[in-house]
Amino acid sequence: MLGRIAERTKSAVIGFLPRGGSLPHEEWEKRHRVIVIVLWVHALALTIFGLARGYTLAHTVADTSIVATAAAFASWTRLGRKWQSVVAAFGLVAASGILVHLSGGVVEAHFHYFVIVVVLSLYEDWVPFLVAISFVVLEHGLFGAIDPHAVYNHASAINNPWKWALIHGGFVLAESVACLVAWRKNEDARVDLQRSLLSLSESEERFRGLVQNASDIAIVCDRDACITYVSPSIKKVLGYAPEEVLGRERWTFIHPEDVELALAAWESRITTTEDTAPIEYRAKHADGTWRWVEVEMGNLLDEPAVAGVVLNIRDITERKTAEEALLHQAFHDTLTGLPNRALLLDRLGQSLARRGPRRGSMTAVLFLDLDRFKWINDSLGHAAGDELLQQVSERLRTALRAGDSVARFGGDEFVVLCEELDGEWEAEAIAERIHDALTEHFCVDGRDLTVTASIGIVTSATASGATADSLLRDADAAMYRAKERGRDRVESYQRGMQTLALERLQMEGDLRRGIERDELRVHYQPVVRLSGTAMIGVEALVRWQHPERGLVAPGDFIPVAEETGLIRAVGAYVLDEACKQVAAWNRANPDRTPLNVSVNLSARQMSAADLTRLVLRALNDSGLEPGLLCLEITESVLMEDVGASRTVLQSLKELGVRLGIDDFGTGYSSLLYLRRFPVDFLKVDRSFVMGLGHNSEDGAIVAGVLGLAHALGVGAIAEGVEEPAQADKLAALGCEQAQGFLWSKPLPADELEQSFERLWPRTSTIAREPGQPLRVVLADDRPEMRTTVRIAMDLAGGFEVVGEAETGKEAIALARELQPDLLLLDVLMPGMTGIEALPHIASVAPDTKVAILTAIDTAVLEADECSKAAATFDKAMGPSRLVEQLLEQFSEAAANS
Repeated sequence: MLGRIAERTKSAVIGFLPRGGSLPHEEWEKRHRVIVIVLWVHALALTIFGLARGYTLAHTVADTSIVATAAAFASWTRLGRKWQSVVAAFGLVAASGILVHLSGGVVEAHFHYFVIVVVLSLYEDWVPFLVAISFVVLEHGLFGAIDPHAVYNHASAINNPWKWALIHGGFVLAESVACLVAWRKNEDARVDLQRSLLSLSESEERFRGLVQNASDIAIVCDRDACITYVSPSIKKVLGYAPEEVLGRERWTFIHPEDVELALAAWESRITTTEDTAPIEYRAKHADGTWRWVEVEMGNLLDEPAVAGVVLNIRDITERKTAEEALLHQAFHDTLTGLPNRALLLDRLGQSLARRGPRRGSMTAVLFLDLDRFKWINDSLGHAAGDELLQQVSERLRTALRAGDSVARFGGDEFVVLCEELDGEWEAEAIAERIHDALTEHFCVDGRDLTVTASIGIVTSATASGATADSLLRDADAAMYRAKERGRDRVESYQRGMQTLALERLQMEGDLRRGIERDELRVHYQPVVRLSGTAMIGVEALVRWQHPERGLVAPGDFIPVAEETGLIRAVGAYVLDEACKQVAAWNRANPDRTPLNVSVNLSARQMSAADLTRLVLRALNDSGLEPGLLCLEITESVLMEDVGASRTVLQSLKELGVRLGIDDFGTGYSSLLYLRRFPVDFLKVDRSFVMGLGHNSEDGAIVAGVLGLAHALGVGAIAEGVEEPAQADKLAALGCEQAQGFLWSKPLPADELEQSFERLWPRTSTIAREPGQPLRVVLADDRPEMRTTVRIAMDLAGGFEVVGEAETGKEAIALARELQPDLLLLDVLMPGMTGIEALPHIASVAPDTKVAILTAIDTAVLEADECSKAAATFDKAMGPSRLVEQLLEQFSEAAANS
């Protein structure tokens, strides 16, 4: 325990005592020089003092030579710091002893020791300090006791030397403690100072490193804005070497447009020491470009260490570029680069505000919508649609005047803003330039596309209101009027169009609800064979049973459905219902020739990716034979993109359905394109049929269409037949099938069923074994006709020509001899005509079905004998179509039986 106490005491004492020897060498040299001077002074002063006290020169010099020798050795640097201080310490305490000796031991002379101890503590080193203490102890404790008369001069000290030795020792001890405390304090202060200096040095080094390597530029300017310091990072940020900018005014590097802003901030900053907000301006790069920088300024003009304004400059070019890009994106369309709706509304509002109550000039808004863009986008893909929009945008730019603006309003809609117009005629001229710019073909994804646009115009003079919204609304209404009038046209806004637009909007909402509430109805119009007026199919036509308006005609709601995309839902409904209904009729009437059904496909349906799947589903769900489904597509829809149309038609054809071109002759197709489409029939438009017998041009067009159909080997159907004369004329021109009010208007399924006995007669059958061909006799005076029919039958299969006749008599003889299943009988043959031979054939071969062939007016065929024929066919249809109808009339009927 005592050991631990001693150890703790020792540690405490050591911890209290100074370490010694830590005085910096420069400081030690300063103090040592002073002490050496003190030594030399003592050597001289003691010599003078000794002589004054009456000592001889030899005695005095002998005493003071000790001090002089110590001073000389203390000045000798080769001894080193330690020995120099020891020699100096010895010399000083020796001087104290000599002083006591020369003074005769007076008490006052002993005080010199106390002074010398303090002086030697300046070394802050244990060796010289202990030399001094040891000398004092020896002087008073040892020599004072041995020879008191040599040390003291008063009786008390001479009689009690130990007492006075202790007194002097106590004073020296107290003085030593005080010196040690001061010494330790100095050491601690010096250590703290060194630490502070080291920390400061490290901080300065770190700061210097940060400044040297920072991405920001540090600049110090004087009160006149001259650059007095710049960090090396200026080279990296602005491309200048520091020496290139020192001494120059900072305004030299600021963009002329930003100098005023920077100067105002500078003036504000140098008048206050409070923080100010950073500013942003453009600084000139060494390569001549401009960089955006953010500048923070600190006023340290009153700080002596700086005496300037400190600027921290940060490069924010990338941030500003990103901000500008975001701002551009916020007000521009990313696809076309055109202003968007937000920027358009802002510009339009500014235009109206600038115009104010002024007269003499007007503002116009042109609302443009691409016709059938949805079809292109869906059929060719969104990438092609985007490319088309970009090309359209570029053409719009080039078609406008210098001060006009064009914006993409959304989707395929564009809006043009024209200012300072002299009249509405000028806006119409701009619209015509736009129209002309869009007439040229667009090359998209390797395809040539024709794009049209419907354009609505409104001016500030004709608009229903003076706001941006009202002008856009009126221009939109005018654009929809252009679409309603056939598209690809320009319409100017007129009072009342807004009402029509609202009605259209109401129609759209009602139609959506009508589809959801199952308000759509399918009506069927018969398609008849002109050679016998028997119904061979129906066309499915949609109607809308509105709860308030009643039955709405297709012309009133189909355009709305087409524009809004609702036509897909409408078309899918009609397709499903028509297939189910006709399949049900065919199953319920096996003794009648199966009906086919025609369904119209819209542009939106043609562009739908799932069209083939929808058709296949309708066939599978209904059980309808694919060959009995006829899909009709208008000529204009097919020609919008020939390549895409051909691909769609081919995929449908692979399902086994029949394809037709509706309203043929109203478009602009050519034989070059038409022959590429895998179509089965053409439909002659009702506008040409109505002119038959009244307009020679219409008659020529119908004849041309029918001739084209025959040349291409496809069928022809005339629509809109309302008069018997029209039907006769069509038959005479070689048309095979027709539809129109002459036979029936479009009717609901239940009403049409009531006319089945009149329109859809039951067919005679030819009894034969399954797989057994029909045995046929051909009776025609022209060998080439018999040959072509025989070849067509061989190619079609299902027929066996067992005999040929050139006259009526030969036909009777072959009928009696061969008893064929079918005899094709030409009307006009030499000797005995077919009509004359018909009753004889019926007599000799009662089970043989006779089909009359004719190339003359049907009026000749009204004789009673014709009633004995099973069917009548026009030669103009050609051998292939003849054989096809024979199979349909007899072979399939036999199979059903």
